[in-house]
Amino acid sequence: MKLRLLLPVGLALLLAACASNTPYRSADGGKFGYRDASLGDDRHRVVFTQRSPDVATAMDYALLRAAELTLLEGKEWFIVRDRQTTLDREREPATSVSMSQGRVVERNCGLLGCRTTSRPAPATVHGAVRSGSSRSEVQAILEVELGSGSKPENGDVYTASETRSALRSRLGVNS
Repeated sequence: MKLRLLLPVGLALLLAACASNTPYRSADGGKFGYRDASLGDDRHRVVFTQRSPDVATAMDYALLRAAELTLLEGKEWFIVRDRQTTLDREREPATSVSMSQGRVVERNCGLLGCRTTSRPAPATVHGAVRSGSSRSEVQAILEVELGSGSKPENGDVYTASETRSALRSRLGVNS
C-alpha cells in the first residue's frame, strides 16, 4: 500500500523539479534562457532568466554565456564589470469554498497559516477550489568586457575556454 502512494508522489515531485528548472538555451523571444546585447567597444550585457529561486545557478549560466560569447567574438578572456541578480517570488494562497447548512464556509491558506470565514449562503452558491501555488524566477545580469592577449591584473577576469569547460561540466550542459 505504501509503495502505491510513494510512486505517484515521487513521480509528481520529479515532474515538478523538471518543470521548475530552465535549461541552458537562448531565450529566443521568450522569457526564460539567455540573451545578450552588444554595448559597443567589446562590452556586452548578458542576461539569464530561469524558473527557480537558485541565484547561484542563474549566475553560473550567465557566466557560461559570457564565456561562449567571448569565444564567438574571437577573444580569449572577459572581465565582469558589473553583476546583478533579481529574484521574483510570488505565492497565491489556497482557497476553497463550500456550502454547509445554508452557510458559505471559505478557507484561505497562505504562508502564515489558514483563515476560515463563514457567512449566510445566498440562494445559489458555486464552490471553487484553488490550491496554493508559488512561482519563483531569478535573473542574473552581467556586464562584461571582452579581450585578448595579456589579461589585466585587476578586476574579475575569466579565461573564456577554461570557464566554459568548467561550467559546462558542473552544470551538465552539452555542446
